[in-house]
Amino acid sequence: MADAHAKHGLKSVLRITPNDTREMKRPPRMRSGPLYEAMLQTFEGCAAAGAELLSIEALADGRDAALLYRKWMVNSDAHRDPQAYILTPESVIAIAQSIVSAPTAYDAGKAAALTALRLLRDAHQDGALKLHPREVPYLARLQRTLESLPATENEFIGEMMGQVDTTKFVAQDYDL
Repeated sequence: MADAHAKHGLKSVLRITPNDTREMKRPPRMRSGPLYEAMLQTFEGCAAAGAELLSIEALADGRDAALLYRKWMVNSDAHRDPQAYILTPESVIAIAQSIVSAPTAYDAGKAAALTALRLLRDAHQDGALKLHPREVPYLARLQRTLESLPATENEFIGEMMGQVDTTKFVAQDYDL
């Protein structure tokens, strides 16, 4: 993290979310016992690893606090990284809408990819997403590739069967 900050000015923090260590026996022992000791050891280990944020229960401070925390985490990366941008709630919803609107699974896959590319291209053009200059041409290349895919799944399968080594799998096992 320090290297990324020094090299790219990327601000970051280490967030650790330990797994559930609650006592399942009733009544629970809140401040003693092996699970409590393990929890303290986990917290100490997180601190030693350099964690600046320890996420235990996002909703403990209420729904609005959880949403604000999510916004901070998303916005810390989304404007610098295409993968993070695609994983923002707004992008995920747009991609999901394109998937459920498609008539077939094949069309859904194409629609999701085209929507993701549109989101990335628009965000880059609007300045909401910084792309390295060498990444920008890939948007057009991916667009051309997606647009050149066959219209139907059967056509796609037929095209791919001509390109793959069919000795590596049993096509009939996949109804091909």
